[in-house]
Amino acid sequence: MQIVTPSPKLMADMKQVGTIMLADWQKRAGADGEAIIAAFNQSAKPKAKAQK
Repeated sequence: MQIVTPSPKLMADMKQVGTIMLADWQKRAGADGEAIIAAFNQSAKPKAKAQK
């Protein structure tokens, strides 16, 4: 088995599909889904480094 780096086009296409799927899910999940995604996005943000 070979593992290769995906092409930029494949990555862009996958990101586009993911965005569409997320939007569809959020429509069905309603306010609870929005809260879940908001919490995930907040936790996924890189933490700012403390300044000295």
